[in-house]
Amino acid sequence: MKMVIGGAGVVGMQIARQLIAEHNDVVLIESETSQARHAGERLDCMVVNGAVNNLAVLREAGLSDAEYFIAVTGSDEINMISCAVVAQNFEVPYKVARIRSFEYSESITQHRGFMGVDWVVTPETETAQAVIRSIEHGATSDVMVFEHSDVQIRSFTVEAGSEFADRTLLETGSLIPASFLVVVVLRENAYIIPSGETRIRQGDVLYVVTTKSGFELLFDALGKQRRELHRIVLVGGGRIATQVLNHLYRHGPADHYHARRPGFRARREPEIKVIERDKEKSRRIAERFPKAVVINADIAEDDLFEEERLGLADVLVATTENQELNMVTAVYAKSRGIPRSIVLVGKANYIKIASNLGIDASVSLKNATVDSVLRFIRGRSNVSTVYSIFDGALEVIELPVHPESKAAGARIQDLPLPKDSLVVALIRAGEHLVPRGDRVIQADDQVIAIATSAQIDRVQRFFTR
Repeated sequence: MKMVIGGAGVVGMQIARQLIAEHNDVVLIESETSQARHAGERLDCMVVNGAVNNLAVLREAGLSDAEYFIAVTGSDEINMISCAVVAQNFEVPYKVARIRSFEYSESITQHRGFMGVDWVVTPETETAQAVIRSIEHGATSDVMVFEHSDVQIRSFTVEAGSEFADRTLLETGSLIPASFLVVVVLRENAYIIPSGETRIRQGDVLYVVTTKSGFELLFDALGKQRRELHRIVLVGGGRIATQVLNHLYRHGPADHYHARRPGFRARREPEIKVIERDKEKSRRIAERFPKAVVINADIAEDDLFEEERLGLADVLVATTENQELNMVTAVYAKSRGIPRSIVLVGKANYIKIASNLGIDASVSLKNATVDSVLRFIRGRSNVSTVYSIFDGALEVIELPVHPESKAAGARIQDLPLPKDSLVVALIRAGEHLVPRGDRVIQADDQVIAIATSAQIDRVQRFFTR
């Protein structure tokens, strides 16, 4: 497929990198000459230096035979206008725009096809949802959830003295009273799709698949028992924090699965403190969320933790635009007695660094944006969920098994899956089945699979028509 991407920033570059790996015909448009040169030196694709909303530039980029136009510049207005220009002058089936403004995104969502946009990507909303997922699951780790079951993928760092350290994966299976599968190991600057003989080392980051209840047993064994997150400190009062506040005051921090169990007592309304150094932002948050305690201060100020008694919180969530500040704040908060921490990061290597520093969960604005775009593209083939791992080198997808696919009626071990790919979960009528090699895949099963970006399309085709 031919795909034209407007904007060669970190998001545009990452989307292009993953689509190129799948052997798509990708063209990048970038207005800044130095950034266009940077992209051309690092990506194996055509790069056009020009304005993304300029008709002549769009023609040069080859919109006349493109299937997707993806506008991810730093300007909402340019993204929308460029989609409108494409819609009026070319027959491109799918136009995608990254929109940060809630007002703009709401208008596009309510009026299908507004400004020519077929799919709107809202980075802060996607990221806020990742923060909320982590809070609702106890902020013990990052959380990947799926549509058709309570199967999850979470990650954690193997610490000194861990039950996992210096054991093979086969040996770890008897340590935890739950069925789980380690699907990826991040070690230093590389990833491993492990086998049972893979020996785990201290400092490895493990991505694990099991059910929600399985993770409770797993984290209990790791000394990260589930706890109530009633008292919450939010550092930063931007769009992400605002959406997290809106959700928490509507729904509370309760875990929805447990909250619906018979006899379970719903949790009380959360106690939230917001630390924001910008006076005007602080005022707006205080007006919109009168139940929150809004503190107009710099989180780095001396004695702030003591004066505001922040150390009594159950979790600290740092979502400022300064990712280094977020990480330092979280580490300091842990040293002052706050047991859980969630941070917003941008750089891929910061996710591993944050985990090694003892930060419980990290969310990435870039990853959330890229995953949303890929979910729309993959959705053309019934993929319902997409997650990127290790800066897009690996992808996780969830999709149904088509009755006429190669997989229907086949045993998992007989599927000629490419190297570094794996069926990590099988869901049948809502029930999670361990994906053993002799397990026969049936039509309409839901499959969760992991593969490299270069092979994900090939893996996907095994399960589609």
